[in-house]
Amino acid sequence: MIRSLSLRDIALRTFALLLGAQLLSPGRVWAAPPDPEASAMRPDYSSQVILDSIGQLEAESDAKCNSTASRFEDFLFGTPLSESARIEKTELQKALVRRLWYAASDKARAKGHSGVTAEHLQEETRSILTESEAPDGTLRVQFPNHPP
Repeated sequence: MIRSLSLRDIALRTFALLLGAQLLSPGRVWAAPPDPEASAMRPDYSSQVILDSIGQLEAESDAKCNSTASRFEDFLFGTPLSESARIEKTELQKALVRRLWYAASDKARAKGHSGVTAEHLQEETRSILTESEAPDGTLRVQFPNHPP
């Protein structure tokens, strides 16, 4: 039986996958212990460490993982993606993750929080899209700024 996931769950799982398991701790997303000197130099230090870590992980190509991901993409899109389409999709995903992370980080900081939680990210995700499930199981995705 195939389990249905909400788009929010998929987005959060994708985000967690992009960050890599070693960067996650229960309830909070941290790249490394805070470095007071580096934070004083750049307010977005934590975010940059995470983004740099993602870049390092992406630079190391795992053929098996890449093949599995490619087959999964083919399944999702119903057709194999061209190399240029796959690259463009990845660039758009990275831009979306950066946008969500920076916005969630800014709001968390403004509220006096020392880290970004899943709740902060969900709040930002809802500003881009909302999802609901009909009684028949149909998933409805809406973009708040663009009426149907």
